[in-house]
Amino acid sequence: MDNFKNQLILFKNYNISQKIKENDFYKSTQFIMNKELINIVRELLVSLKTILNIDIMIIPKIVLSSYLITYFSKDVLSTHLSEKEDFIFNKSKEFVYFIDNLDVDKMDNDMLILFSKKINTYQFIFNNWKKNDLESQINIYCEIYHDYKHKTIELEKKNDPLLNTYIHELYTLMGETKTKIEKLVGNDKVEETIYNYTYMDKTFDDNIYKIVKEKLKKAFWNNFKEQIESIPPNYIIFSGLNKTILEYLNTIYNNNENEKFNEIKDFFIQIEEKLSSNLFSEYDVLEYTIFIVNKVQKLDSIGHDHIYNYYINELDNMNEDNFINTIVKILHFTMNRLEWISNTIHKVRQHLSTPTNTNN
Repeated sequence: MDNFKNQLILFKNYNISQKIKENDFYKSTQFIMNKELINIVRELLVSLKTILNIDIMIIPKIVLSSYLITYFSKDVLSTHLSEKEDFIFNKSKEFVYFIDNLDVDKMDNDMLILFSKKINTYQFIFNNWKKNDLESQINIYCEIYHDYKHKTIELEKKNDPLLNTYIHELYTLMGETKTKIEKLVGNDKVEETIYNYTYMDKTFDDNIYKIVKEKLKKAFWNNFKEQIESIPPNYIIFSGLNKTILEYLNTIYNNNENEKFNEIKDFFIQIEEKLSSNLFSEYDVLEYTIFIVNKVQKLDSIGHDHIYNYYINELDNMNEDNFINTIVKILHFTMNRLEWISNTIHKVRQHLSTPTNTNN
């Protein structure tokens, strides 16, 4: 009994509830996972098991997790608690209240038995919640995976080469989601889990298509910026941009043998050689951007000349501090204009190639 009381005193000296109330979730988690505190709880449980000669199934981390669930339910569970989450939240509060109010001086055999019952009951409730939580996580990730897959199929049906970059991004997201499922169920069950999940097909109209496309565009440019400002810069991202630009230009010129198209293609061949040889530098980024802006400006309407001229002036006068932001902003604008020009020309060609019905 003395050892148990000593460990309980050490535990209570940590004043866990008060410390957690004074800190945020991140600091509280670090505090709870303190090795010394975990060892004290472990010794407390071992001592209780020895005195009563019964099985104590709970582990120290579950005892301590009850505090996080009690004081940070939004972080551990969710903002709007489900029925099962509300149950574990309330049981955690009861458990924490009981532990915090254990009186060392009043500790006797009956109190030890009550403590052991509280512990084993909480262990059962916690395990049941974790099992349901795991199933919930698996279902969420399976839903996301199939949602990405469905969107990919629908985008591929559009048979629009301009969407290739975004379709590739969806495949990447599918791969990342599959990895998360694998971590939950194991490598040997991931394929079966995904295959057996019942996915409810959702309506996918042109409005959704536009929303998805815009979100993927935003994701692409965020990733583009991250890649070129990383240390060292990952300039291989320009290779994907080259491919998209050539697809737009192929639609615009409608002939791979066009002299202007071939000039741009030759420029990209040089860029690809530098990228593959790891010789692409910050200077090449600037040269690349100026080249693309000039070429797209010649394709665009005169009404946009003032914007292009403004951006070219920005390129001439930018400093090291705003280099990356300026490059990304200008390339983003230029690509949007190139996409618009390509789409417009494509629609005009379709209209001209459609037979006109005349009434005799």
